[in-house]
Amino acid sequence: MTSLILPPTRNTPSIWFEPQAGRFEMTGISVPENATEFYQPVYDWLDANLPHMADGQLFRFQLSYFNSTSLKAIFLLLKRIVENGAIGPKAVIRWCVEEDDEFMIESAEMYMDLLGAQFEVERVPVDQRPGERMAS
Repeated sequence: MTSLILPPTRNTPSIWFEPQAGRFEMTGISVPENATEFYQPVYDWLDANLPHMADGQLFRFQLSYFNSTSLKAIFLLLKRIVENGAIGPKAVIRWCVEEDDEFMIESAEMYMDLLGAQFEVERVPVDQRPGERMAS
């Protein structure tokens, strides 16, 4: 499997999907002008690689903000993970939020409800900035 590494920009998150290292992280802010265009390579990567992943993968999401078009794009990304059987023994989605970020906590709850799946919601200290490597 190949890696998908997209560096962050002012408007897009860092995406680091590296199967060999067991690293699947998306961090930062998501306000691209065209969310569908930005996320298409991520969808393609997931479609090609999820069926071949070993059990026990951890997908970490730590977003500080996303706009309404990203809301749908992130939903479609999460849906791919859930529908490809990655939730459960195959993988876990960990949604990391700053301790006082009610919007991101509510977003996690909304996604779980819409997808009928459970995520781990991890509250992180406010000073742990998205984009920094998160410890497992």
